[in-house]
Amino acid sequence: MKNTTLRDSLLTYYKDHNVLIEGPVLKLIQAEATDIEYQNYIRTASDADRLRRTKRLKITKELQSANTKLQRASQKNNDLIERLTESLEISKRNEVLQGKLKDQERNAKEIAMTDLDVMQRRTQFKLMTVVSKMAIAIIASVTIMTTAVYLFVLHIGSDSTIIENTWSNMFGILLTNSFSILGTILGIRYATTNRRMTVIEESYDS
Repeated sequence: MKNTTLRDSLLTYYKDHNVLIEGPVLKLIQAEATDIEYQNYIRTASDADRLRRTKRLKITKELQSANTKLQRASQKNNDLIERLTESLEISKRNEVLQGKLKDQERNAKEIAMTDLDVMQRRTQFKLMTVVSKMAIAIIASVTIMTTAVYLFVLHIGSDSTIIENTWSNMFGILLTNSFSILGTILGIRYATTNRRMTVIEESYDS
C-alpha cells in the first residue's frame, strides 16, 4: 500500500504526539525500499504492537488464572457451607432425639416408681394385716385367759386381790402395746412414703 499522504500523516502524527498505528492494518502498509524513515516507522509500530499484544495476552492469562482460582475457592466455600449445614441439621436432629430419649427415660422412671409404689403398698398392707391379726390374736388370747382365771377365782371364792391387780395391769399393758403396734405401723408407712417422694424428686432432678 503506497500512499504518500498516509505516510506523511502517520509520520507527522508520530512526531507530534508520539502515537503509533497498531493492529492488523500494519500488515497492509508497505514502505518503499528507499524510504528508510517510513520503514523504521513501520518496524517500530510493529514491535510496539507486538509488545502490546504480548502484554494483553499475559494480562488475559493472569485474569483467567485468577478467575479460575476464584471459582475453585468459591466451590470450596460452597462445599464447606453445605457440610456445615449438614452438620447443623445433624446436630439439631441429635438434640431432638436426646430430648425424646430424656422424655422416655423420665416416663420410664415414673412408671417404675409407680410400680414400686404399688408393690410397696401391697407389701405394707400385707405386713400390717399380718401384724394386726397377730396383735389382735395375742390381745384376745391374753384377755380371755386372764378373764377366765379371774372368773374361776371368783367362782371358787378365793382371794381375788392379786388376780384383780394382775387383770388390771394386764389390760393396761395390752392397751399400751396396742397403741405401740399402731404407732409402729403408721411410722413404717410414713417413712416409706417419704422415701418414695425423695426418690421421685431425685429422679426428676437427674
